[in-house]
Amino acid sequence: MKRTLIIILIALLACGCSAHVPTRTAVAAKPDTSRFLIGAAAPSTAQFQQATGVQPDIVEHYARTGTEFSANFAASAIPLIQLMPYHVSLASIANGEEDDWLRSYARAVAGYQRPVILGFAPEMNGSWYTWGDTHVSPAGYIAAWRHVVTVFRGQGALNVTWLWTVSVAIIASGNSPSNGVGAATPWWPGAAWVDWAGIDGYFYRSSETFGIVFGNTLSQIRALTSKPELISETAVAPAAGKAAKIPGLFAGAYSAGVAGLVWFDLPGNRDWRLDEDQAALAAFRAAVARYRNPATPPAPSPTGTGPSPPAPSPTGGRSSPPVSPTGGGSSPPVGPTRGGSSPPTPPALPAASGCGHWPAPVAVTGRLMRNM
Repeated sequence: MKRTLIIILIALLACGCSAHVPTRTAVAAKPDTSRFLIGAAAPSTAQFQQATGVQPDIVEHYARTGTEFSANFAASAIPLIQLMPYHVSLASIANGEEDDWLRSYARAVAGYQRPVILGFAPEMNGSWYTWGDTHVSPAGYIAAWRHVVTVFRGQGALNVTWLWTVSVAIIASGNSPSNGVGAATPWWPGAAWVDWAGIDGYFYRSSETFGIVFGNTLSQIRALTSKPELISETAVAPAAGKAAKIPGLFAGAYSAGVAGLVWFDLPGNRDWRLDEDQAALAAFRAAVARYRNPATPPAPSPTGTGPSPPAPSPTGGRSSPPVSPTGGGSSPPVGPTRGGSSPPTPPALPAASGCGHWPAPVAVTGRLMRNM
């Protein structure tokens, strides 16, 4: 019997069967959304914690095509990685020309065996990236997005939460209609291909509120899906008054029912970092303490600009966002309630109100417009 088994084993080796390496399927681990999540776009979890005294739940990084997966920067936090297809066309991705890299990256993610949030080609509704509006069509973007997700799923990366990330919509100025940021709606890949929706938006002026910056885009997304939303990049410019604006940012996000927010703690076209402004840092720490694990939900405030969330609207349980002619902007339905989760330092990526690297938008009669 023993001799027979040896003969069978030799035969298997001879036919090359041992060369097959089965795909490792990850445990379908997902972020815990039972509480308000605090994130940071920062060089590392350790650096953000040292600078602010806040342990982030999520740490965001940016990875160019061709790079290897690493979550060392996140430590115990959930890594949020935006896959940035620089120097690679979306058509080539959709056609499978980057599949060797995608499969390798996906297998590494699956091997991580812990939750990973992945985005791909973010802020496509703006024109500042080569994969964005005016450079590619929504159909071309959607084909690439679906292909990437399909490859990862085929490699067993079930621990991925797919974050479809848009920039806040901005109405173009009358004398320069190309300055606008279009609606998110045409770029939607479909519910089967997305787990969360991300929104990138920044505060540049003291007159801006959570509703002005995010309201219209939230309404667009909620017309498409009831999946969780994440404020995936945000910060306050010094001119807007960081310390004064942070309480309203947290209040608005919490009241809107989003899963959490990610503070962009990197330099850009403004100094977004918290440790450069002690008053802002104190406001951030207080807001984290108030909203991360509240013993009781914070009481509503009539205005929604202070530390408490805005009062419910008569129509939907939330204050209604402004309506934009660019995006269909009907008031969002009632959102979810809470029960009760090294790549190199990213370069200064170009962006609009989404990434905080292009010139600031200006608020005019309650609307955001690009100032290019």
